[in-house]
Amino acid sequence: NQVGKEELPTTAYTISNIKVIPVAGETSSDPGYEQLAFSITPKQTLEDGQYIDVHLGLPDSNGNIEAYGSKLAANLPLMTPNGVQIATAYNMGTYYRIVFNSEEAAYTSGNNKLTLNPILRWENPQSQQLSISTNQSSTNTTNLGKIYVYQYTDDESKFDTF
Repeated sequence: NQVGKEELPTTAYTISNIKVIPVAGETSSDPGYEQLAFSITPKQTLEDGQYIDVHLGLPDSNGNIEAYGSKLAANLPLMTPNGVQIATAYNMGTYYRIVFNSEEAAYTSGNNKLTLNPILRWENPQSQQLSISTNQSSTNTTNLGKIYVYQYTDDESKFDTF
């Protein structure tokens, strides 16, 4: 069952305000998870069935994404401020697919450039620990809450963070 009809080119929207919020499980029975918040602003009129895929993880040598957490939330409706559903973030197993519906055109045509602010989460169901550090303070020298981009290399001298 195909979810969505056509992947949007990256020129059709801008992504901004990207923030990854790590949350540790309160107890050993509560999973830890990473929450990804961001803003999507269309640059053109969007059509029914167009979609954007959202991954959170590290790319491997084959171009696949190794997800930080293996359990995603249920499908999430994305609404306008006045309560009209214009898209759904579908749980695709290891990533989310945000599919716009026929209501979206009214909010993305002409001067209407509605910004959506989804919050998606990836859980680690095996542990209350996370894949990234929850210490976001400046005293934490291993992970300061920045979004790192990793590029695969076989050159061990380049095994480092920029």
